[in-house]
Amino acid sequence: MGAAPLYLALEQGLFEQVGLSVRLSEIQSGEFAVPSLVRGELDITFSNYVSLIGAYAEGEQTRIIAEGSRAAEDNFAVVTLPDSAFTHTEDLNQETIGVNAIDNIATLMTNSKLSAAGVRPDQVTYREFDFPHMAASLKRGDVDAAFLPEPFLSQAKIEYAARTMFAPASDATAGIPIDGYATMNGFVRDNPRTVRAFQKALREAQRQCADDSVLRGLLQRALKVEPDVAAVLSPSRYPITLHARSIQRVADLMRLFGAVQNPVEVKKMVVQS
Repeated sequence: MGAAPLYLALEQGLFEQVGLSVRLSEIQSGEFAVPSLVRGELDITFSNYVSLIGAYAEGEQTRIIAEGSRAAEDNFAVVTLPDSAFTHTEDLNQETIGVNAIDNIATLMTNSKLSAAGVRPDQVTYREFDFPHMAASLKRGDVDAAFLPEPFLSQAKIEYAARTMFAPASDATAGIPIDGYATMNGFVRDNPRTVRAFQKALREAQRQCADDSVLRGLLQRALKVEPDVAAVLSPSRYPITLHARSIQRVADLMRLFGAVQNPVEVKKMVVQS
């Protein structure tokens, strides 16, 4: 749902208005999208920040050109089934949690909450399932709990009466930046007008998606979210400015939990319009 403004920009022709022709290539997660960007298969990618920062920490010249979304407390949850014996965060010690990709924003947020409850990241097992199939994997018993963002969170509550154990985007991770748009340093150098045009069009789309009615309608049209889910889901926040200091929170958590070995200065990655 973080990329919803991108679909609005395409729907309304906002890219064409600034002279751009944009073609989408759908990829499951930043774990796969960022390597495609690095290989030159993509000009710009949408990705969670953990994948982008991780690539930069490994020496890739990834550059963040726009924010995607930031978390609201109730639009992410680690859930279980209504008849599950798991009630508290610490109950997941030695249990299995479903995520869409290991070592991305989902595991980072979950590890932060688990650690606050006294559970070390190495005391849980993560299993990968894509979000459309996550609730079914929980129902089958493949995992004991599952990390879900909207709209899959509301869908799981409607279809399976999924019960929230804890909100990953709370306390130390409240309002944390989730995802953004990135390119390579060479693309920024060679195509500065294209980058600025992309930023301008996306900024307008982000602004419009702050309107709840615009967003819920868009989710039904462009992302095929069912009306009953679209009506009750909790929306993300869509910043219209790019703040390195906010994204730095992600890099600092990555350092804390060992996802990167050395500190990363996000301000060196950010390309302002």
